[in-house]
Amino acid sequence: MVAWFNNLSITTKATILLSLTAMFFLLALSGVTYFFARQELQQSIATNQTAMVNNIAVQLDENLASARNYLQHLAGHLQQQHGKVPAHLQQILGHHDEAHLFFDHGLILLSPQGRIVAEIPYHPERIGLDRSHREYYQRVMATGKPSISAPYQLSLPPNPPVIAFSVPVRDTQNRMTGVLMGRHSLYKKGILQGLVDAPIGNSGYFYLFNQQRTLLIHPDVSRILTTVAPGKNRALDAALQGREGTWENTNSLGVAGLTSIKQLKEAPWYLAAHYPLSEAYAPLQRARFAFVAVLVVSMGLAVVAVWFSMQPMVQPLRQLTEHLRDLGQKQGDERFLPETSRDEIGQLSKVFNELLHELDDDTAALEESAEVYRIVTEFTTEVSIWQLENGDIRYISPNCIDVFGYMAAEFYADPALISIMIHPDDQAAWQGHRPGSCSLGGSGVETRMIVKDGSIHHFRHYCHQVVDQQGRPNGIRSSWLDVSGQQLIESRARKLSRAVEQSAGIVIMTATDGSIEYVNPAFCRATGYTGDEVLGRNIDLLKTDQLSKEVEEALWRAINNGQQWRGEFCNQRKDGSRYWVNASISPLFDKNNQITGYLSVQEDITDKKAAEQLMLELFQQVEQAKLEWEHTLDHLHDFIILTDAEHRIRRYNRILADMTGRDVKGLVGKDWRDLLQETGFKFVHFNAESGEMLHQRSAHIYDINVYPVKDSLEGTLTGFVISLNDTTELRAITHELEQTMTELNEAQSQIYQQEKMASIGQLAAGVAHEINNPMGFITSNLGSLDKYVSRLSDYISVVDQAMQQCTVAGLVAPVLEARKQLKIDRILADAHQLIGESQDGAGRVRRIVQDLKSFSRVDQAETALVDLNEILETTRGFA
Repeated sequence: MVAWFNNLSITTKATILLSLTAMFFLLALSGVTYFFARQELQQSIATNQTAMVNNIAVQLDENLASARNYLQHLAGHLQQQHGKVPAHLQQILGHHDEAHLFFDHGLILLSPQGRIVAEIPYHPERIGLDRSHREYYQRVMATGKPSISAPYQLSLPPNPPVIAFSVPVRDTQNRMTGVLMGRHSLYKKGILQGLVDAPIGNSGYFYLFNQQRTLLIHPDVSRILTTVAPGKNRALDAALQGREGTWENTNSLGVAGLTSIKQLKEAPWYLAAHYPLSEAYAPLQRARFAFVAVLVVSMGLAVVAVWFSMQPMVQPLRQLTEHLRDLGQKQGDERFLPETSRDEIGQLSKVFNELLHELDDDTAALEESAEVYRIVTEFTTEVSIWQLENGDIRYISPNCIDVFGYMAAEFYADPALISIMIHPDDQAAWQGHRPGSCSLGGSGVETRMIVKDGSIHHFRHYCHQVVDQQGRPNGIRSSWLDVSGQQLIESRARKLSRAVEQSAGIVIMTATDGSIEYVNPAFCRATGYTGDEVLGRNIDLLKTDQLSKEVEEALWRAINNGQQWRGEFCNQRKDGSRYWVNASISPLFDKNNQITGYLSVQEDITDKKAAEQLMLELFQQVEQAKLEWEHTLDHLHDFIILTDAEHRIRRYNRILADMTGRDVKGLVGKDWRDLLQETGFKFVHFNAESGEMLHQRSAHIYDINVYPVKDSLEGTLTGFVISLNDTTELRAITHELEQTMTELNEAQSQIYQQEKMASIGQLAAGVAHEINNPMGFITSNLGSLDKYVSRLSDYISVVDQAMQQCTVAGLVAPVLEARKQLKIDRILADAHQLIGESQDGAGRVRRIVQDLKSFSRVDQAETALVDLNEILETTRGFA
């Protein structure tokens, strides 16, 4: 394309460029105009849709409020009927035919326990069903306020989705006596669907959803009660986060459109409208076609106008072109253009003539520069190469034979020889190198090359783009410098640097005045400082008061005299905590053997110091515990002996030495069994683990126990622990206690028998007392009842006389018949006999109670003489 354009005439180029410029301005002007109009139209569409959704949302809120107010009004009417039977409440609900305007699936009155009391339409089999698990009941009972439930499937066929409006029903004392609930279908047109069923345009629609992302109303009824997953509808996600308004959005079915959302006030719901972009922005499409048509016509007219206006302007340029085309055939002054005018062409001719003069001067200077460059390149240590754009080598410095081993002619014949010399391991990096990207101002590219003799050398490569006087690319100028020796030095320096950086020891370098010049990462980990925080600061920032003045003076005296100093001291971290180091500090010398700084290599021995201190404290504790244990054992009255596996004594307490009368240290190594027998002990019985021993001189008896001691790791037997306990006094005390126990058991049996008899007496007295009081009431009541029966008998006799004198027909016969059926005469005859028998029985019970009281003798606490005949007689009375 560029070559084709360069071959065009100036007239054509100017026409094309000016036409393109005009087209650009026309495009820019049309684009800005179209963009502004598009933005305004989109904003107008979004504003109108937002207003429409807000208006419908207000109407929905009004309808919801009306439904709730109607339900509250009906609940107030039921409040006046508090206490009515369910059938009456059913009739009251049935009289309100207007309820279907709000609640197309009827009304339900629930009791405080959540059971159906009345229902419209009436289903007798549902009366009494428990609905306490429903959300609409639980929310009203919990808050005491009206509520709108979440959508749910109705249990009655055909099981449509509904929402429930619930209000509390209260009595005149404002106590909650039930819940009134109205159901509204999400399928039928009503107070909700009637507002949102109308389409927007041809394919737009409204829908309702709640905070649980459930669709309540949708033109596609199959989607009602379905849930929109998070991320499927970004507008719905934004609305749940509190955003309202209109924006471009893609719904859950992938249809792009304008989505408007408004949250309702009367319920936790959201009204949304979705208007497909293809329909909403249809006017924009038509406007765009009109803009394009006008733009195409304007561009065609602009091209024709530019073509004809350029003809008189380019005629002088054609003449200039012909002169320049024949310039190579001209000599001397014929090369110069005539300056016949002062316009741009005249100025161009003047400039051209000046350029010819400068070109003649530059040609002479270039010849001189070429000679200077040849001399410089022949005596430099690096190889310079000028490689053209087509890959040919235009120039290579003659010293290539000394550096690479190849002659210049070999490079001219095979320009790829440079790439072939690159080491195979570096070929991938070299192929990724972009020519001209590593000028002398940078670090260059280091690579390995195999020279002609087969040896491997390290080279640093620089290259940059070469341009001619017109600024056009004219190849790559590169230089190759052999850095094999420098590479070896740098490799050793890097290894040393990595060793210091990765060292676990702390490394610090300071100047002679103590200012820090270098710290390694181990220093930063140990102190909490970063390198930037300590560089330039004095080393004293780590010093603590635990470094004595004498040690500090000895340290500086040694390193200032060129000697190494070793020692331990305590430093301070950044957070104020302290740590111990084992340090080796040495002076650093320059080539003149002058001290230029100091190197400190330190090892953090804080943990080591802490471990040493802990070991010291543990050793002291062990020694103290050993001493306390020995003192404790020495104060025991029992023999404690520790032996090895052959029963030879290793340790023992002082009582053994006192008993044997030997030196404390003279018993070690003796067999404990032989020693005890020599001391006067005799085994009464012994089974190698326990037994008894008798000390013959003192006649004391000892219990002996032998405990094996085993190694905790290997489980092998390492010794025994023998204990001898003097049980002489314990045995005597035990014998006395056994005798005392026998006497106490006999006394306890006597006391138990006495207490048993006393308990029986108290029980008899209590029973007598408890029975005596009610028997008094029974006897008194039986006497009163006998009197009452006598008076009733007298009254009935008076009534009989009155009835005989009565002349009213039909009155006497029923009374006489009732007296006969009720057996009044027999009852009166038996009543006195029954009362008499009951009084006799009550008298006998009272005599038995008196005999029990006499038998218990609870009032006689002392021993006294009694009449046995009387006791036997009373006993026989209740036996």
